[in-house]
Amino acid sequence: MKRLFSLSIQIFILITLLSNGIFAQKPENGVYFSSLQLIENTPVLTQEKIVVRNNNFSSYKNWFKSDSLYFINSSYQKTSLDKDSIFAIVDQNIVFINTNQTLHKVNELGYLTYFIESYPIVNTAYSPVAVDVKKELSPRILDLKSNKIVDYSANNLLQLLKEYDNELYLSYKALDSNKKRKQLLYSYLEKYNAKHPLPIFRL
Repeated sequence: MKRLFSLSIQIFILITLLSNGIFAQKPENGVYFSSLQLIENTPVLTQEKIVVRNNNFSSYKNWFKSDSLYFINSSYQKTSLDKDSIFAIVDQNIVFINTNQTLHKVNELGYLTYFIESYPIVNTAYSPVAVDVKKELSPRILDLKSNKIVDYSANNLLQLLKEYDNELYLSYKALDSNKKRKQLLYSYLEKYNAKHPLPIFRL
């Protein structure tokens, strides 16, 4: 019981520090090709390697939206880049995950990352123009260790905790109902990330 109480206090302190931006580092702006690069906070492409029209760089997000992407390679040659090769982009220290050539803002960054996958919805068959206001929203959990994306659900989090943290798994499993697990889903996601912080969030 004392050990569980001590762990709860430690997790509370870590979550408080994280939410108040106490940690020294932030996600580095740039383009990431893998989850490992994001974990290590080492973007492959930064602004000086990005090629934009008239050298008018405004943001990584705007560059990503271009029909064709280009960068300067190690031989100083202009090279095209497939959007599907991009794992994530960090713009103004905000992380965006790339799925299906669409960027999705990360709400909780950690080994278990929470984000909402969203795509513009086409109005009708006679008006095939996507409207940004209307979007299909699908909450997801991205496991940075395995690089797998699963639906944001109590059962999926339970399975992830079972794999990575037996103590939190038993605590979450012991909740008296699935309704309670759904209510505390985000809380346990935060607890896991606070207990197992990414390198950039470690004191």
